[in-house]
Amino acid sequence: MRNKSVQGLRALFAIGVFLSHSYFLKEYAYSTAIFNSFFAKSAVVSFFFMISGFYLINLNKDIKFGAYLKKKILRIYPLHLIIIIMMLTINILGNAFDFTSFKSWITLILNMCLLQTWSFSLTIATSFNTVAWFLSSLLFCYIVGYWLMKKVSAGETKEWKYTYIIAAILLVFKCIVALYHPNDNTGYYYCYLFPLAGMTDFLIGLIIAKTTMNKEFSDNKRGTMQTLALLAIIITIYLKNYLPPNYCRAFLTIPATALIVTAFAKETRFSRLVFGNKLMVFIGDLSFEFYLIHSFAMSIIDKFGITKFIAANVSPFVALVVNMLLCMLGAFIYKNLAEWTIKKVENIKIKPEVIKYGKQKN
Repeated sequence: MRNKSVQGLRALFAIGVFLSHSYFLKEYAYSTAIFNSFFAKSAVVSFFFMISGFYLINLNKDIKFGAYLKKKILRIYPLHLIIIIMMLTINILGNAFDFTSFKSWITLILNMCLLQTWSFSLTIATSFNTVAWFLSSLLFCYIVGYWLMKKVSAGETKEWKYTYIIAAILLVFKCIVALYHPNDNTGYYYCYLFPLAGMTDFLIGLIIAKTTMNKEFSDNKRGTMQTLALLAIIITIYLKNYLPPNYCRAFLTIPATALIVTAFAKETRFSRLVFGNKLMVFIGDLSFEFYLIHSFAMSIIDKFGITKFIAANVSPFVALVVNMLLCMLGAFIYKNLAEWTIKKVENIKIKPEVIKYGKQKN
């Protein structure tokens, strides 16, 4: 059964990422609180890794790896490729792409192959569409997750023990990196961008799914978890102002996000009312496309001076809403066009088979 509360949470966290990338708000003193919110220094993308792992528990046990991978790539790759082509075109027209540079070509190839986060280079990992590093790490998580779930579904319960151990090792590694690199880009890369950092959250999400499937996880425990999740968010908001950013990513974000996912793993009347309403679910359904498109779309809007004009002459809040609505519109248009295209392609494949079958029947 679909968890509408989780879809609503997707909307909330997608908007959070959007706010954390609305850098123009820093120019206005009374807008700083919005920009420097719970989402700014805390890597809320952890939520999306956890949710991806959480839903993997529902993997169709009979699906072949080729079909599974094809489905994931069709979901994440087309929009990524479209944005890369558009950004490459803009860079070429603006003489920003160096055709004679080997690094430029390597950067392009790695981004097109979704291997940029394995480059051990912050510049390469965040080039072209900055937020697409998430896809690079997520694809790795999906591949590892598939083979893990196939082992578990085959009755090899020891694989769960390995999952707990690996998740713990990765978490410790993340914390050690944060301790030694609390503020610099090295810590940022290994605590946030590196695929094994994403795998940490992904495996935690998978473990949460297994735990909450237990019948003993009652309504009372869910209520307790929701209270703890709220407290974790409040504590995180307070402490993030006093701790280095990589400390936040390693020591605050993961437990806070894990509590949130656990608290809303099963719906309650309250969670459905607050997060599972039609508006939140609508935005949640667009969250993936919205996340991928927002950084590129906001940079285009900014190039035309729209953001600065509205912020300076009307209000930065109005500029924020305009940016968000335009990004949401772009996500909505792409999602519907993609779904329409897939349906058309499927009809083309099915139609000749139906005709052939009909002739044989006659």
